Amino acid sequence: SEKDLLIPPEHCYIQYSSCTLKTNGTIYCYVIFGRQNIKFEIIDLKEHNLRVDQFLDNITFLAEGFNERPDDNSIDKSDTDVEKWTRLRKEFFKILFEPIMVHLKQIKCIQIIAEEELLYIPFSSLLISDDDEKYLIDIFEISFVLSAGFDQLYQLNSLNKESNVSCQLEVFTTETVHPEFEEEYGLDYSLVEIIEKLQHEQIPFTPHSSATKEEVEIFLKSRIHSKPSIFHYAGHTFYDEQQVQSNYALSGCMILQYDNGKERLDTMLYSNQIANYDLRNIRLAVLNSCSTLKGSSLTRSGHLGLARGFIIAGVSTVVATTIDLETNISVEFAKRFYKYLQEGLTISCSFTRTIRDLKELKDYRSPDYWGPFVLFGCGFNKLNIDT
Repeated sequence: SEKDLLIPPEHCYIQYSSCTLKTNGTIYCYVIFGRQNIKFEIIDLKEHNLRVDQFLDNITFLAEGFNERPDDNSIDKSDTDVEKWTRLRKEFFKILFEPIMVHLKQIKCIQIIAEEELLYIPFSSLLISDDDEKYLIDIFEISFVLSAGFDQLYQLNSLNKESNVSCQLEVFTTETVHPEFEEEYGLDYSLVEIIEKLQHEQIPFTPHSSATKEEVEIFLKSRIHSKPSIFHYAGHTFYDEQQVQSNYALSGCMILQYDNGKERLDTMLYSNQIANYDLRNIRLAVLNSCSTLKGSSLTRSGHLGLARGFIIAGVSTVVATTIDLETNISVEFAKRFYKYLQEGLTISCSFTRTIRDLKELKDYRSPDYWGPFVLFGCGFNKLNIDT
């Protein structure tokens, strides 16, 4: 089509291409405002005195996450790691954003297309100023998409064109997992606190506090003829579990409620199984668990993890995480996020305000808390939670 791209005012795509990264030490950066308005920058790591292996090692360090809240018995290395992480957040902003900030003066919302390892970069927590207080999330709404073409295709072919949709909020979690998981991974605790907190906040939702694999499968199967819904999962997940052993197969699975006598496999719902459903009537999936964006493999279009399974199944927008989460922060995120949706804000704006709120709380100021949350997909819509 010769028509211009469907990009709202004050929005843009930013694509970081890795096609020449490992061979030439360069990253191609495209800032896309429209079909005839694209700014191009070549980011050369040599200008920053970096080798490719150093750059990739730094990404790995940032992506793995660590406890930025050392206890009284911590060793000096913990403090060194904190300093290194702070320094790298500044350096990555200088490398990836300083060259293009001149083009972003009128922009409020950026949709990032980051290829391969570049998707591991914690963009929201990149440091803008040297006072260690101003992050990228403080000046932009930030989301990720697979590609500009994929995002545009979704907008053109969406089953429902309304920008304001009424949805039922369905919250799934677990009380008990299979004994082998309890013993092997220490998952011997209930996760139903999210149910109690949302009820206390008077957020309307349908609770599934002991969600079995069968219950979740029935729910997903019925979405093809259902009213629009929001799917919230607050149970355990493993990002590196694969049902199909292949370098390019989806990885990740939900660990669901254990009933006496069930086999371990009977409590595991894999990404590739989720991808086979028609989930276009799920307008938002909130995968409020550990490492739900992360996959065991990377392709040019990024992770092949649990979030990818929902996107393949037709879910337009997914909130996911890049590393492990503490239960408390996942609950704090959920209750604020849904309050903002109830107030009539877009998904993207609700997500951004939630992150900004969390980082202002004394107990959660560290990016180690709020940095793992990622918005993936189309965040332009408003979702009214049905009472």
